[in-house]
Amino acid sequence: MKCKVQSVKHSDVEILTTGIFSVNMRDKSKIAEKQIKSIENIEYLFDNAMGISNLCKEGKDLIKQMLNLNPHNRISPYEALNHPFLIN
Repeated sequence: MKCKVQSVKHSDVEILTTGIFSVNMRDKSKIAEKQIKSIENIEYLFDNAMGISNLCKEGKDLIKQMLNLNPHNRISPYEALNHPFLIN
């Protein structure tokens, strides 16, 4: 089964299309706090974000591994490129 990935834009924030949050004209500490909360609640985003909720299991797994807050547990670029989501 092929996974579909859609770019999801909400006002001035683009979430989870590249693993990067981009926010203009905001307090950097508040941005970081919101990013961490979003990553910690990734399952909620997967269930409720338009365009992400229909992403297949492999796609969600790759995103979770790329956004792991612990750099020692985060997937490496090599591992990411060989993840089943990108191989299939």
